[in-house]
Amino acid sequence: MNRSIAFALLAGLGLTACDDAPQTSSGYEAPPDAYTSRYAPLPADSVLIRGATVLTGTGERLDGADVLMSDGKIA
Repeated sequence: MNRSIAFALLAGLGLTACDDAPQTSSGYEAPPDAYTSRYAPLPADSVLIRGATVLTGTGERLDGADVLMSDGKIA
């Protein structure tokens, strides 16, 4: 067998053996905090939008609604 092929196979096996991630039947799992939000609102004044058309997450439509944004969130 060619030496470079044998070396590549051994190197790949060595790297695979070093993996200490938890295994499940479907493969590897991400650490529990891998996708936590890092959102931090910037300091800002409150903003009121009057007479807006709002489409909610449930599909409801609100015509002529007032929307208050305060502390980086919709209040």
